[in-house]
Amino acid sequence: MGVLRIVTFLFLVSCLWPSWGLCSGSAKPAVKLPKAKTIAELAARYDSSSCQECHEEIYEQWENSLHAYSILGTPRTAPTILT
Repeated sequence: MGVLRIVTFLFLVSCLWPSWGLCSGSAKPAVKLPKAKTIAELAARYDSSSCQECHEEIYEQWENSLHAYSILGTPRTAPTILT
């Protein structure tokens, strides 16, 4: 019975841990932006070049990976970009 209580306790703690904010570190909360008024404004918000300013080494690794081009999808889904 003691082992079951310990396992239950550890499970509950692991479920609640993120809600306590203990894993958030020193990151600042994101600023909530108003809705974009144009497609150009929306695209500018998701421009990956802004990531390069703070994360240069990681950005260079990502830039040469397939993940950098994942928005293009597969050949089957690529035509949907044109719509």
